[in-house]
Amino acid sequence: MDFVPDRQFDAVVSGMMMHLVEDFGKVAQSAHRTLDAGGSFLFSQRHPLRTSNPCGDNKSLNSPSWAVSDYFRTGRRDYEWLDTSVMCFHRSIEEILGTLLNLGFSVVEVAEPQPAMPLASRRISENLSSPSVLLVHVRK
Repeated sequence: MDFVPDRQFDAVVSGMMMHLVEDFGKVAQSAHRTLDAGGSFLFSQRHPLRTSNPCGDNKSLNSPSWAVSDYFRTGRRDYEWLDTSVMCFHRSIEEILGTLLNLGFSVVEVAEPQPAMPLASRRISENLSSPSVLLVHVRK
């Protein structure tokens, strides 16, 4: 977050990390400062439907699903993942895009990829009914 480049770059890319960063605005400002005019900032993160309630796997329904709660309350969320305590930071899609637009970025694409084929595992198949990843591509 404190990276100060000695030159500008064509792209800044981050994979599945933004939901782990408390100050998204600071990261977005750093990306903006680091980019050449016309440069791209591309990132993926856990989808806000998932970060709103990180333990929201709803096993009570016949089909896999994800329970959403407190979507509009942004901030820290703690949960267990693979028997490890994890801390993430929830923000709505509106907050994410608003932060980027206020910095002067233009939105190129926002995507919520779905698995290409049904998978056998219940844990993975829940991704067929609700998005688990948010992809964002903006340009300076």
